[in-house]
Amino acid sequence: MVHSFRISGGECQYSNRWARTARFLKEREAGHPVFIKFGDFPGVQGLVRMLLVEPFKALFLGKDGSGQANTNIMYHAGKILALHEGDLPYEMRVLSSGLVDDWRRMSWLAGPFGKTFQAHPKRCHATDELHFMRYDMARKPYLTYGQLDRVGKLVKVVPVDIPAPVVAHDFAISERYALFMDFPLEVDPAKLLDLSTLPMAVKQRPSRIGVLPRTAVSDAEIVWFSCPDARVCVHTFNAWEEGDTLKLAMCTYTNLTFNFMDEEMTDEERIARGPRSRATVAEMDVSPGAWAQYRSGEREATFEFRQMHPDFVTASGRELHIAPDFPRIRDDLTGRPARWGYCANLANTDVLGFDALMKFDLLEPSGGRRDRHLRHAVALEPGAGCGEPVFAPRAGGRREDDGYLLAHVHKDGAERSELRVWDARTMRQVCRIETPQRVPWGFHGAWVTEAELRRHLGE
Repeated sequence: MVHSFRISGGECQYSNRWARTARFLKEREAGHPVFIKFGDFPGVQGLVRMLLVEPFKALFLGKDGSGQANTNIMYHAGKILALHEGDLPYEMRVLSSGLVDDWRRMSWLAGPFGKTFQAHPKRCHATDELHFMRYDMARKPYLTYGQLDRVGKLVKVVPVDIPAPVVAHDFAISERYALFMDFPLEVDPAKLLDLSTLPMAVKQRPSRIGVLPRTAVSDAEIVWFSCPDARVCVHTFNAWEEGDTLKLAMCTYTNLTFNFMDEEMTDEERIARGPRSRATVAEMDVSPGAWAQYRSGEREATFEFRQMHPDFVTASGRELHIAPDFPRIRDDLTGRPARWGYCANLANTDVLGFDALMKFDLLEPSGGRRDRHLRHAVALEPGAGCGEPVFAPRAGGRREDDGYLLAHVHKDGAERSELRVWDARTMRQVCRIETPQRVPWGFHGAWVTEAELRRHLGE
């Protein structure tokens, strides 16, 4: 389901619509679920479905896609796209009121690029290009990089060779490079019959970042930077260049577990063994001399994960265990130096949820103290959880952080939610708008400006 808030003239209009994908229409017609769901993978039944049933359905029912278009929203080339990494994008037609009116799958991408896309493409505002990648867990190439130009035409497809399939949910771009993460989150056959978890694990092998010039026509130009620490990155803040240094800020995990379905586990065990993330930055030397040495084998390309915050802080009168994820920056600075990064904080509870918002100074020298990067932490009241914070620039603002953070908030047991607004510079709450119904915790969202909406409508 897509939820939209149209804020104009001191009023807010709220609407929602089911994502009318091919999968949704088939299942509505059938009157029951047809395709496999996230929670269907564990155990023997999941193994049978994955190996036998799902390929049959994909062959006869999934030619129009089986994705849910439920993970992210992106604006590009006058189009507003609903994204899911298991399918191609869907174009949504959004009316001036904010109401989602129509859906159309971008099936024309399937031939030149493949049948899936990704949830986190990157729009370069300097060139108005959309950079994206896809990963494939079944066959090579396991990674593929692509570009859409300013009018939405596919202008580049580059297969990227990696030794084994990995879950690569996100990637990043800088002004000159595309960055791919070959981090060791892989399918683990040993867990296929375990009913308490998904069949994935963090393998104990080095983490790698592939750096490919955006002008490259093949992956022959890529350089892989390596770190001995086995980590998983689900989401990135941004990548940017400072002279001859390339930096990537991201949220990483060392213990990303999938045991939340274990019914025998106590709440205390679930908290102790649950996923804990860290906001980290990696620095890579991309000077011409170093690049030539990497290419010739004279020098090993390496990086380190540098943590950008302490493990605990006091916020709103209580102690917070810092575990950042769902990171965001000001979108028009993607690929360029952006000082301010915002994210939500994973609550240290027995359920997955966020209990605070944070603001990071990403340009603080990484060799400094950890607490110098974390500038603000705002805890929600007990029993309240929030979604991803989205930055909306203030009209006429001059500072990078002159704008607002928007996130929907839901309280345990309540039948309604709120859209809350914070001043992005001070992190003080300035507005709360009650919605007429509960907005479930979801994944990601986007701020679409008035000018972008008018272009979308052809005005």
